[in-house]
Amino acid sequence: MICSACNGRGERTIMGNPLLKQQCLPCRGKGKLQPNETVCSECNGNGEISVPGSQLNKQRCYICNGQGKTVNPIVLQPNAPVNIITGFHQTDPGSASQILSHGFKLGNAGIAGGGIYFALNKNDTNQKAHSHGTVLKCLVDVGRAKIMSKFEPALNGQKLAAEGYDSVFLPTGDGVNLSANEYVVYDPQRVKKIEKV
Repeated sequence: MICSACNGRGERTIMGNPLLKQQCLPCRGKGKLQPNETVCSECNGNGEISVPGSQLNKQRCYICNGQGKTVNPIVLQPNAPVNIITGFHQTDPGSASQILSHGFKLGNAGIAGGGIYFALNKNDTNQKAHSHGTVLKCLVDVGRAKIMSKFEPALNGQKLAAEGYDSVFLPTGDGVNLSANEYVVYDPQRVKKIEKV
């Protein structure tokens, strides 16, 4: 998987100027892969991105931290289209019926703001859900996911889109103190299929 910020180059452009380079922060400008890492898509593995000013002025890519690679957060699902995940969402039976009939609505709050939260397996929903009783299995188009290493309760879809992302991935262990990995989307249209487990 390629770092979505620098396209594996390790560098990215600033303000649309492709000649000025800045080191890609997420991949730290290295652009090399290890078994659990992917090429940074923001800097294409080069670790630098363009910045305003001189052509020689370079800054690190902030997505891969100048490394040109990012840690692959999940095991790829066989035969799944790119950026489509199987996610699980638990809620009470009444809300589940409404979701099955009319689709998801955005939540009001959460560790990554008011979005729709999905665990990567059914059992993880038991510790994440605010309401319990029914688990929904969904196909979710996560698009370009921002890997977050801290809670951002004020985040919303508009702020995320301004950063160039479609969703958030919250990994375990990376400073966020989560018990299980989860994705958050901010547009109900990104949920492509919903079924009761």
